[in-house]
Amino acid sequence: MGTPAPINVPILLGAKAEDGGLAEVTALKIPVIRLSQKGVTMYVGKMTSQELLRLWEIDKFREEDLEGYQRKVYDSRTQDILNYLVDCPVAVMPGILVSLHGVTMFRADSKGDTGTLEIPNRKGSVWVIDGQHRIGGFALALNADTMASLTEEEKLNPETLKNLRDYELPVVFIDSTQASQEIKNLADPSVTLSERDIERVVFFIVNKTAKSISPSLKDALAYKIKAAGIAGIPIIEAKPWRHTATKIALVLFRNGKVGSPFSGLMKITGIESRIARGTGRPLTLSAFVSSLDQLIQDEHFKVEQYDDQLEFITNYWKVVRSTKPEAFAEPQHYMVLKSMGVYALNRLARDVFNWCKGKEVEPNEKNIKKYIDPLREFDWTKKSSQIADFGGQKGVKASHKLLLKALAKNGIEEARETLADIARDGED
Repeated sequence: MGTPAPINVPILLGAKAEDGGLAEVTALKIPVIRLSQKGVTMYVGKMTSQELLRLWEIDKFREEDLEGYQRKVYDSRTQDILNYLVDCPVAVMPGILVSLHGVTMFRADSKGDTGTLEIPNRKGSVWVIDGQHRIGGFALALNADTMASLTEEEKLNPETLKNLRDYELPVVFIDSTQASQEIKNLADPSVTLSERDIERVVFFIVNKTAKSISPSLKDALAYKIKAAGIAGIPIIEAKPWRHTATKIALVLFRNGKVGSPFSGLMKITGIESRIARGTGRPLTLSAFVSSLDQLIQDEHFKVEQYDDQLEFITNYWKVVRSTKPEAFAEPQHYMVLKSMGVYALNRLARDVFNWCKGKEVEPNEKNIKKYIDPLREFDWTKKSSQIADFGGQKGVKASHKLLLKALAKNGIEEARETLADIARDGED
């Protein structure tokens, strides 16, 4: 175990002294399991959010001297955490990773690696390495000043507040004082290492090596969560249209829809083995879902029944495929199934749907074809297409306008009117 240090040693590295000296503070006793990783002593236990909020501190990075390591706390992220905790029935939180600065005593029981951590019950006794936004969500709800500024309607009810105060979080404690000594002994005894050095290394590795799940996998998981009836997750609730778009895309991508134009062409998660790469699946679920934003949220389209929405998108892309079949046979040579092409074509899909509705005709395959058949002459080749060099949302807008111009040039009056509307509204 780490070498115990006197409770009143001045090693808190910036923690604020409150209510007298450290020696006067009663210790918080936490049952833990001790473990060792490459000679570094660690402990695993649990704390309530209320206990953590009394003890936690963060070491913010400072540009002027490059000290500290923690990033800025973002209010939007802490609010998302709070919304999740309050609204989601499965509000489970992963563990918090914290550092101990030698002010803690471990008292082993008869089994040796189980025992009790005695931590000074004051601000700055633990320093958060990973989990500051998770704790921040609780802080937002339980801060008296914040609560006082809310209206009665905005305030959380007493039962919810009690549940948040008593919420138990798994906590991994690193004995940074012991770790700094251990590394010093293994490396160069003349090197001076501090607890902050240890924390900075762990923070860097945790955040540098962590990889967020792919956007496509995120969409697929969000769809399954929503379909299961679980609500209250902010990132899902913020864009409800993505659920409909993902539901449609998954049917098309997984060939559940007979005659899907995307048979064998779509990657659902974006995760592929090295062998599978380059096998002609050019578009991910996330890109297709995102490209449907304007169509799915269109005031006329969103009131349609799901089956009718699915049928229109399926028929629309069947017609697109009929105008340039080679782009689906050899997608690597064309822009049709590249993200830029799909975004532009799905923006055009909204136009086509509204053109049909405006003429009071069914947006079926036959009527869709009347509008976009002139795109047979559009240059989609990767080497020479005008849209090949476009990027970002400005590129999407420009690509969409090029498609409209191609249709207008071939006598589609609705395309000419749409271009005029875009110019009048001042869109780039």
